[in-house]
Amino acid sequence: MPKRNIFILSLLSLLSSCIENDIPYPLVEAEVKAIEVQYQTEAPTINKTARTITLHVDDRARLSSIKITKLQFSDAATLAVTGDRSYPNFPSKSFESADRSGYYNIDFTRKVTFRFHIYQDYDWTVDVKQNCEPDVKVTGCNKVVTDTITNNMIIYVNEDTDLTKVAFETFRPLGQHCDVQEQPEGKTYDCSHPLEFHIRRYQDPGVAPEPYRLWTVFVYRRNPESSSVKVQPLSSRAIVTFNNPSAVKVAIEYRRTADSDWKPVPASDIESQGGNYTATLRGLTPGQSYAMRVFVNDLQMSEQSFTTAPAPELPFGSFDAWHKVGRLWNPWAEDTDQYWDTGNRGATTVGESNVYPIDDTCSGSGQAVSLDSKYIVIKFAAGSIFTGKYVETDGTNGVLEFGRPFAGGYPTALRVNYKFHSETINKSADKDMEYLKGRPDSCQIYIALTNRTYPIRTRPSARQLFDPNDEGVIGYGQITQGDDVTEWTRHDIQISYRRYDEAPKYIIVVASSSKFGDYFTGGEGTRLWLDNFELIYD
Repeated sequence: MPKRNIFILSLLSLLSSCIENDIPYPLVEAEVKAIEVQYQTEAPTINKTARTITLHVDDRARLSSIKITKLQFSDAATLAVTGDRSYPNFPSKSFESADRSGYYNIDFTRKVTFRFHIYQDYDWTVDVKQNCEPDVKVTGCNKVVTDTITNNMIIYVNEDTDLTKVAFETFRPLGQHCDVQEQPEGKTYDCSHPLEFHIRRYQDPGVAPEPYRLWTVFVYRRNPESSSVKVQPLSSRAIVTFNNPSAVKVAIEYRRTADSDWKPVPASDIESQGGNYTATLRGLTPGQSYAMRVFVNDLQMSEQSFTTAPAPELPFGSFDAWHKVGRLWNPWAEDTDQYWDTGNRGATTVGESNVYPIDDTCSGSGQAVSLDSKYIVIKFAAGSIFTGKYVETDGTNGVLEFGRPFAGGYPTALRVNYKFHSETINKSADKDMEYLKGRPDSCQIYIALTNRTYPIRTRPSARQLFDPNDEGVIGYGQITQGDDVTEWTRHDIQISYRRYDEAPKYIIVVASSSKFGDYFTGGEGTRLWLDNFELIYD
């Protein structure tokens, strides 16, 4: 090839390598100019900045199949309708009217996106607002509440309205175009008792009609303010009760007095039975002032203030403080106030303490307590510890007093840390308990909130034990364990309250290595380890 030609080819190659193929496409955004749908009630809201479209339709529209009758958008754009489903046959270009095919129908019960393409994609979100507001007017009407789930309607009328002669002016419970069998408009009814009507939504021609549904209509002269609302404040909760047989819709809100924002009570925390309502306000702060209000059928019944109860702690629940006098271990520091006590004094009349401190703890520091079940010379003795005091020894039997003063709180649980070793029951001083021999021994821990203290006597001829069903017991919870628990285990003993009309005055916590120790029945060598008892408020 001649040198001149080679030079020309090299020059062309050099020039072509300097030309970049990165010419930008023009920035032309697609936009919606106009849209119309069947049964439209007002002009759509088109937000070009947010790329959203809100359509407004009346009660005749079926959200599952709304026809787009007109859609105009940028000429250069093409359209694909997407979302939770696709519409491959929907027109990709603007149109002024829709034919009879189903290609123009969109299911707006699902997410719908209009995706326009001009060099790149532009997504527009489409939403539909449907107006199905009831249109109901009767003599003296001042409020109408409907519930489309239970098919109930309440019409509140003025106090001077004669319920035996109520004239119906309009009756469109499901929107202007609903279908009512035996339409009551223009008629007068005796509304001193509930009325029943068969109603269905507008029936679109060409669509299989839905069945009529039975609706019950109640007419009341009195607004729900007449119902009394009671609030029982607890420590971390409050119980709200009221009665309103006419309630269709109930809402409850609360706030701290120092706050401005109201918090709704979840529907799951509102229970009803025969017009009686009970609601639980949770997550409250003990010793705080709150406000609460109740709405029934969108009308406010009342607003009340209350103060939550305190949240007292359980003193000395760590079991770190002990002192020993002779063979007797006492669960409190020397020269300090006593809160807990044990059955040691009865056991040490013939042997060593079977309740004593240990260094094996759930946290690795401080001390814990070991409760041992032993046969001490002449009698079986279960290790026990309790809030209260050991009063005296009657022979080898104990006389105790269960209960310590409590400042009126409402704990929800007693948190305990424990280990347990069970032996077979081989001792019993009570003929009624002989049948337990050969079975595994069990430990027991319980808590009671009461309005008094309880005397306890273990002498068989004068036995007086604690009864959790006693009328003085306000709240109670327990755990009974028969299997070995070899590692420190935390357990929350839930407290069930029998009533809330009386604040607890005393607290009783009792733990025993053998459940039937009060009957001198159990297994030698059974052992219960305890540490860090704590009251829980949630």
